[in-house]
Amino acid sequence: MSSYAYYAVLAGVFVTAFYSFRMYFLVFHGEERFRDKPFPAEHDGHAADDAHGHDDHGHDAHKDDHGHAHVPHESPAVVWVPLVLLASRRSSSVA
Repeated sequence: MSSYAYYAVLAGVFVTAFYSFRMYFLVFHGEERFRDKPFPAEHDGHAADDAHGHDDHGHDAHKDDHGHAHVPHESPAVVWVPLVLLASRRSSSVA
């Protein structure tokens, strides 16, 4: 194996390990940020002189509701029941 390929793979391994650790740390040990809006001005209502014409298509009629709460919640049964059934079937065929 050439030395260039070796160092390229080695760099890829370290970058992957770094970002995997960063993702784990932020997800499980970071502060809760789900109540913060990532882009506060995006859905707060557009100005009347909006150059993009966003007010014309009724986007602001829902007042940032989107039909769901902005807090973490469990998935409905329609999502997790098939996953559990598939996982149990797979685990029983492996054992």
